[in-house]
Amino acid sequence: MLPAFKAYDIRGIYPDEVNEDLAAAAAGAFVRYFELAAVVVGRDMRLSSPFLAQAVIKALLDEGVYVVDLGLVPSPVIDYTMRARSLPAGILISASHNPPEYNGLKLRVLNGNNVIQVSQGHGLEEIALKAEKLLTGHGATNLRTGKYYDLDALPDYLAYMEKAAAGVAGLTLVADYGNGMGAVTARPLFNKLKIKATHLFDEPDGTYPNHPADPMRAENYTALKAGVAKERADLGLFFDGDADRVAVIDEKGQIILADYLLALLVETRLKNKQARGGRVYYDLRASRSVRKTIARCGGLPCQIPVGNPHCKRALARYGGLLAGENSYHIMFPEHGGSDDALYTSVQILKILTRAGRTLSELITPYQTHARVPEFILPRGQADLAALYQKIAAHFKDGQPTWLDGLTVEHADWWFNVRASNTEPVLRLNLEANDHKTVKQIQARLKRLLKS
Repeated sequence: MLPAFKAYDIRGIYPDEVNEDLAAAAAGAFVRYFELAAVVVGRDMRLSSPFLAQAVIKALLDEGVYVVDLGLVPSPVIDYTMRARSLPAGILISASHNPPEYNGLKLRVLNGNNVIQVSQGHGLEEIALKAEKLLTGHGATNLRTGKYYDLDALPDYLAYMEKAAAGVAGLTLVADYGNGMGAVTARPLFNKLKIKATHLFDEPDGTYPNHPADPMRAENYTALKAGVAKERADLGLFFDGDADRVAVIDEKGQIILADYLLALLVETRLKNKQARGGRVYYDLRASRSVRKTIARCGGLPCQIPVGNPHCKRALARYGGLLAGENSYHIMFPEHGGSDDALYTSVQILKILTRAGRTLSELITPYQTHARVPEFILPRGQADLAALYQKIAAHFKDGQPTWLDGLTVEHADWWFNVRASNTEPVLRLNLEANDHKTVKQIQARLKRLLKS
C-alpha cells in the first residue's frame, strides 16, 4: 500500500509523501470505489492545502462529480453539510494536529444520518490500490465534466450550533485555538452567547507560530493555563488543528483526561430515564471508572478498539448514547456520530450552566484510580504476536484479551500494550487501585519490554 495511506486517513510530509498527484489519484479512486455522484470538499489553513484542494477538485470534476467546495472550514462543517444536504461523501484536506510540513486527506461517506470515516478494513486499502494504478498510468482515465458549486456553509452550521447551545449563560471561558481552524466557528458562536469568552491564537496560520494545536502534549497548554488563571475562568478549551477534538482544563488549570469527560457526559445523559440501557462506546484505554459509571447509571458499557472510526461505525451500526476515544474524539448520535470540538464544548458548557458546581468538583468523583500517562517504547523489529504472548505469559496472574494489542486484566490493575497506528512505537496504558501497584506493574513491564 502507498506509504501515505495510514490506518484512518492519508497523511504525510508535503510534497515528498503527499502531493498534488497523490491527492488527485486518491480523490479519483475514492469516487470510483464508492461510485460517488457528489463530494463535499474542504481544507484547513496549512500552506499546502490550497494546492492540494485544487488538485482534488480538478480530479473530482474529471470524474464527472458534482463538487461542493466549502473552502477554508473546520472538519465538522464538512460532516454537517453532508448530513444537512444529503450529500454522499466528503474530503477534508488536513493533517489535523501534525507539524506544518505535513498534510493529508480524510475521506468520509454518509451512512443514513451518520458520517463514517473511511479507514483500513473499510475501503481504504482498495482506494489505495486504485490510486496507485492511477498514479502509474494503469487506471482508465476519465475526462468527464463535473459540476462545481462554491458554498458558504458557515451560516447554516452556526445557526444549528446556536440552537444546540440554547440556555448556556453566565460562564467565563478561555479558548486556545493554536492558530488552527477552531476559531472559524467557535469565536462567532461564543461571542454570541451570554458568556465571557477570551480567544487565544485565533487567526488560522499554517505555520503554527505559537504552539502546535496538539491536545495530547501537556507543554502546549502553557498559554491556556495562564489565560484561565488571569480571567478566573470556569474552564479552558484547547482545540486541535482541524477542530474535531477539544481538550478541557478546569478552573484550577488541571487538564481533564478525555475518558473523565466522557464519564461526565454519560452520567448527564443517563439521568434521562428513557436513555437507560443505551450503549456507550469507549476505547480500551479508558479508566475503569468510566465502565463503572456507565453501568452504575444504567447504561450498557461497550469496549471497542482504539481509533475514532471504530466509534463512528459502532454508533451507526448498533446505535447508542455516546462514543468516546481517549484522544478527545467524542461522538454524539444526534449529531450524526461526528466528532466536533465545538459541539462537545457546547455540551460541557450546558452541564456547567446547570450544575452550580465547579468543573473540578464535577470531575473528582471519576478520578478513583491511580494511573500513569500513556508512555511510549520503541517498537524495533519485534514480532508483535510473540511479544504479546511473552507479556501474557509473564503476567499469569491476570486475564489476557486481544481486542487491540494485548490487555491484561487483574482485580487490582490492568494494562494495555499495543502497536501505534500512526508511529513505529509501542504504546502502554496502565491503571491500578493505588500508586504503589502502578509503579510495580510499570517497572515489571519496562524490564520485560526492554529485554
